[in-house]
Parts: sequence; structure tokens; C-alpha cells
Amino acid sequence: MHQVFISYSHKDEKIREAVCKKLETEGIKCWYAPRDIQPGEEWADTITHALKQCKVVVLIFTDNSNSSNQVLREVGLAVDLKKAINPFKCDNSIPSGSMQYYLSTLHWLNAPNGPQSALPELTDLTKRALSTAENITPKALPEKKKAFPVKLFIGIIAALLLLNAAIYAFLYSRGYVRKPGTQEEIPYSEEITDLIKQGVVAATGEDMQSIDLSKVLKWVVCNNKLYYFIPDFDSPDADDYLYALLEDNTIAINGYSGTGKTDIIIPEIIDGLPVTSIGDYCFENNTEIEKVTFADTVDYVGQNAFSGCSNMREIVFSDNMSEIHAAAFYESGLEQVILPPSIELIDEDIFYGCPRLTSVFLPEKITLMSVGAFQDTPKLELVTITAESPFIDIDAFDSESDVALIGIPGSYTEKYAEKKGLTFRAYEPGK
Repeated sequence: MHQVFISYSHKDEKIREAVCKKLETEGIKCWYAPRDIQPGEEWADTITHALKQCKVVVLIFTDNSNSSNQVLREVGLAVDLKKAINPFKCDNSIPSGSMQYYLSTLHWLNAPNGPQSALPELTDLTKRALSTAENITPKALPEKKKAFPVKLFIGIIAALLLLNAAIYAFLYSRGYVRKPGTQEEIPYSEEITDLIKQGVVAATGEDMQSIDLSKVLKWVVCNNKLYYFIPDFDSPDADDYLYALLEDNTIAINGYSGTGKTDIIIPEIIDGLPVTSIGDYCFENNTEIEKVTFADTVDYVGQNAFSGCSNMREIVFSDNMSEIHAAAFYESGLEQVILPPSIELIDEDIFYGCPRLTSVFLPEKITLMSVGAFQDTPKLELVTITAESPFIDIDAFDSESDVALIGIPGSYTEKYAEKKGLTFRAYEPGK
């Protein structure tokens, strides 16, 4: 029986590995996905059961987990179950949205010098949390000469944060501050010359209120002089899109108004800012589109973004694409798909009901293939899975599918194929 449930983003696999190794070395049994989920088990049911059985939840909090819907669901369920949660803060990210709501009253363990250096303290806190939950005295805990006034400390920090927010809001309302873009120090070189040609302007000595800081994409420091970069151009066909400015000063495309175009190239720049996201239902039921090519800046595709695009035969992903959400290509006309190398999750119903789909190639980072991912795809013949240990939901494929799974011998892929009655072939790189 496990004692600790580890909640984390699969992008933080190395941190999870270090945390689990340290806790289990100290005799604390841990549970985490996908290691403790057996082939054929329902992902959601298994995670729910594991959370109910655990005594403590260790949350590995990073920018990745802050934006992970899966982690958010786990934290929300842990709160509902009244589980003790130990947030382990491994970078400078600040909880946002629902995550902020769930974690606002909890004591944080920060790791300013890196996660590895804070593991002993995390272990100590976890033992104490287990002791409270189980009403027993943990072994080998160091004696504390004097209890630290945690509640007083949290109160002081909360008051300071409120004061800081009030000051920032006042300055923002008067135009003294704006959210800047990224800043970096570079040596004087051809790079600064090229940037100046693109729209970088020297800011030293200027009245900062005269600059539209919301459009600053990059700050550059060179020879102790500050420059700011506001691109003054849009990608072709940028006027065909409805869009919104995100908190990180990038653009999310939320709608498409173009007509009569079959070959769509998602723009790289709109209003001088990089396009990074395709919103939910953005191109839904567009029957004119036959091919979509993503700009290199795009790394996110929302739920049902291209669902019902029945004539869309081809899609070219950017190598930077890292998130594609549920039913993104539901009942689309895709024929062959090669997913980009950064994708880790095949979300629910992502290719459900694609009548022309014949083959799919999945990158080696894939860790989960969700329910309905490849159901109702009658022409699907080959799915190549290059990952060593992906978890495949029992209902990811139809029960009577003729698809052949190509994967690593001895992996979950082979075990799944045997359990499901599907053909399995050994993956041979380069062939």
C-alpha cells in the first residue's frame, strides 16, 4: 500500500524521479503514473483510487504543472478528499487560475538552489505529514528545538503580497509600469544590427510612458544601453484571424474568418507578437481547408480546434508543438499523421472518427494514449509507437480493429496489442 501520491507534469520527469527515489529510500512508498498503472486499466479510475488510498500528496510545482490540466484535476480531487498536500516549488512560477485557488492556503517548500538540494527537507516534511495523517510518530525524525511559527510567517508573507499587489496596481493605473517582454544581455555584434533593422529602438533616456510596452517582444541590453524590440509587421493573411493577447505577451488565435482558401499557413506574427496558441473550436467544421501548416512559434492546439474539417487531408506541425488537446482532429479528413517530437500526451478522442486515416507515427516522448484516441478509424492500418513505456488506455482503439501496432519488443505496446488482440510488429528505426 502506497503512502504518497506524486502529482507532476510529465515534462518534469527528472524531478519526479529524484523525489521518488529519495522518499522510497527513506521507506516511504510512493505512487505515480504511469509506473503504477497496469496495461488495460482505466487511467482516470486508477488515479482516483490511488488518491483515495494515499495519506499525503506531494505536488511537484513548476510552470509545466501549473499549466497542466491533468495536474489541476489531481490537485482538485486531493483537496476534495481532504488529503494533506505538500507543494514542492521547483522554479519561480506563480500559481494561476484554479491552481491558485486550490493552493492559496498551503505552506510551500521552495527549492531556490534546485530541487536536489531541498530533497532532505521535503522528506522531513512528508514524514511529519504522514505522522499527522496516521497519528503515529515517524522514525528517525530530527528533534526540533523550537517550532517555527508557520502561521505567523504565512500571515506576514500574505500581507506583503497584498501590499505589493496594491502598489503594482496603483503604478499600472498611472502608466508607470507595463508587463515587459523577455530581457537578455548580448555582446555587440551583427545580431544587434539585425535587430535594429527589424524595429529595435534605443530606450535609454526616453520617457518610458511614451512606449507601448504591451507590444514589446524583447528587451536587449548591449554595452550598458537598453533597447526594446517592437516588430512592426504581420505575417501574410494575418487579417483572416480573430485573436487575443495572452499573459505572456503572445497571441492566441481564437477564430478564422478567411474564405475560399484550401491551404492554410498559421501566421507566425500578429500585431508584432508571436502566435503560440490555437484556441478551442477555432477551425471547427471548416470544410474548405485541405492542408494546414503551423508556424514554428505555435506550441499549443486547443480542444476540437479542427474537429469536423472533413476535407483536411494534411497537417504539418511545428517541431515546437508540445500540447494537442482532446478531439483536436475529431472527424477530420486526415490521411497520414506524423506527430512532432515534443508531444507527450495523446488526448481523448484526438483522432476519433477520422474515416481516411491510414497511418500515425508517435514520437518517443509519448507517455499516455487516452480513451477514444483512435476509435472509429476504419482505414487505420499502422500506428508506430517509438516510446519505450507508454500507457495505452484499453479503449484507445476499437475492439475489432485491424490496425497493426509497431513498437519496442517487451514494452507496454506489445503487452497491450496482445491483450487487445491486435497485430504487433517490432519497431526498427530507420525503416
